[in-house]
Amino acid sequence: MRVYLRLFAVSGATFGLIIFLLKVPVLGFESAFTIGVTAGFLFGLIFSSIIYVISCFSGSGKVSACKTVKPSASITVNIPLSFDEAFDTVCNTLETGLKYRVTQKDIENGKINAETDMTWKSWGETIEVVLTPDSGKGTHAVFTSSSSVKLTLVDFGKNQNNIERIISALPVRVD
Repeated sequence: MRVYLRLFAVSGATFGLIIFLLKVPVLGFESAFTIGVTAGFLFGLIFSSIIYVISCFSGSGKVSACKTVKPSASITVNIPLSFDEAFDTVCNTLETGLKYRVTQKDIENGKINAETDMTWKSWGETIEVVLTPDSGKGTHAVFTSSSSVKLTLVDFGKNQNNIERIISALPVRVD
């Protein structure tokens, strides 16, 4: 809910300020201020409500699935491969299977960083994968997707979608 309050405040204040600046020369300070505050409040309320409803119905299409949409997503899985095999498999999946730009491969620390391209839904995302050997059970992997632009308030499920795409693109079944 905090995300929607921030969205309400930022969009309302911005819109209100623009209306105020446009109306000051015509109506004077006091009238323009009143109109700007009112317009900003109404715009922020309507805009954040629309985003809230969209986030409630995106994905499952059920209102019961309505949650706060965070601009990042993370999942922990177990890959039934040795550490070296899992590292190579994840790198190959990101680079060749999904066409993400791998920006860092650190096999000593088990870290892989990648970036996605900009789409109509986002300015791009940063993917981080942290792999650790799991004694006798394969490799423990934490996949995290976060918005590249830190001012992103709502990602419309794009980060969760990235993680699901990566997991489904892996050539091995994960737990």
